[in-house]
Amino acid sequence: MSLQKFTSFLRCRVTFLRSAQLCLLVLFGLSWCQPALCGDTPDGELGQLEALVGQWTKLQLSISEEERSWASKEAQWNSEIDLLKREKEKLELAAAEDTAILDDQSSQGIQRIVERDRLRASIDALGPILERAESDLRPWPDRLPPLLRAPFIEIIRNIPTTASQRDSRSKVQRLQTVFSAYEEIERLQNAIHVGVEMVAMQDGSRREMDVCYIGLARGFAVSADQSFAAVADVSDTGWHWEAAPQWAPSIRRAIDVIHGRHSAEWVTLPFQVKGTEE
Repeated sequence: MSLQKFTSFLRCRVTFLRSAQLCLLVLFGLSWCQPALCGDTPDGELGQLEALVGQWTKLQLSISEEERSWASKEAQWNSEIDLLKREKEKLELAAAEDTAILDDQSSQGIQRIVERDRLRASIDALGPILERAESDLRPWPDRLPPLLRAPFIEIIRNIPTTASQRDSRSKVQRLQTVFSAYEEIERLQNAIHVGVEMVAMQDGSRREMDVCYIGLARGFAVSADQSFAAVADVSDTGWHWEAAPQWAPSIRRAIDVIHGRHSAEWVTLPFQVKGTEE
């Protein structure tokens, strides 16, 4: 039963009780007037009159109780109605916020899809550039000295060499490999590297020597007893070593400073700049 129907029911009930009260009053008046008009008041009629008065009193009490109950319940229902209205407003506000969020997410989702499609189109357009970069990187392991070759070879192995290998990898994966290779070249180019290496001279002889590479531009080597030294330049076919025994003390000094065996100091080493040696 809805609140409106229940309220109408209670109001009808109160109206009925009041009508019953009025009927009892009328009956009470008729019962009182009839004996007086006839000139006698039998005991039986007095008893009936007392019974009517008792019923009227009970009816009055019932009406008063119903009115108090109705007033109490009406206040409670009004309070509950106000509470429900407030909750409804909160729910409507939350629903409006959720709708706004969903609309915003939908808009962002559409933007992401558009951006994804744009990036895919850009990556697809990079196909020829990507193949050219992979082709340029494949000879690089032979251009690096043995001391610096191992980390780079691990990266180059991921560069496809056949059409089937290219098809098995996405352009994004291939692009990541190319970037990793160029980052490794950049790291090698901007650092000084020292170690021990078998140096191949131009006359075909090989010597185990301490080596120092200044980036990927110049190499220096010196024997353990400083009786022999060599200087290397890099080209597309690799590193070419030339004997330079006169530079043995300077090269040894530079390697010792790099290893921390001597305090830092200026060390002169042979460099070629535009065909002049300094």
